[in-house]
Amino acid sequence: MDLSRKSGLIPVGVRGGNPQQQDMALDLALGIMPDTKPIASKTEPPQEEATAPAIKDKIVAVPVRSGQQVAALKGDLVVLSTVNPGAEIIAGKNIHVYGALRGRAVAGVHGYTEARIFCRYFDAELISIAGQYQLNEDFDAKVKGKAVHIFLENDRLKIQPFEI
Repeated sequence: MDLSRKSGLIPVGVRGGNPQQQDMALDLALGIMPDTKPIASKTEPPQEEATAPAIKDKIVAVPVRSGQQVAALKGDLVVLSTVNPGAEIIAGKNIHVYGALRGRAVAGVHGYTEARIFCRYFDAELISIAGQYQLNEDFDAKVKGKAVHIFLENDRLKIQPFEI
């Protein structure tokens, strides 16, 4: 991981691998991106839904500093302060930043395409939802410094300003 980051790469997740490799990726706070979805056979009996585990949301009340990584891999992540440049926040579901987002924000790390990112001041280094990512230099200048709502639409990231 360190070599990747020193080379200018920003790893956000992995695809494939065996269960041991996927566990190692989760330990490094990387998302597990889903493989292509198999088409269900029409002759299969309906499966009973498993009881969903409790969602583990996380609230962070202090600034996330450069070099820090904060993760809520099974739920929402709420940051009540700023995410500084060089910091990384990761969530299995949604991300809410009530300060400035200047670092990296990775939502829906397990392929949750309904994930959203909300922030009051948008100047992120990188944003990602369910494996779709965008870098700072690709952001529209009209949304920088604004309160925004980020989501996937037709497998593309959409960044919309909104009033608070």
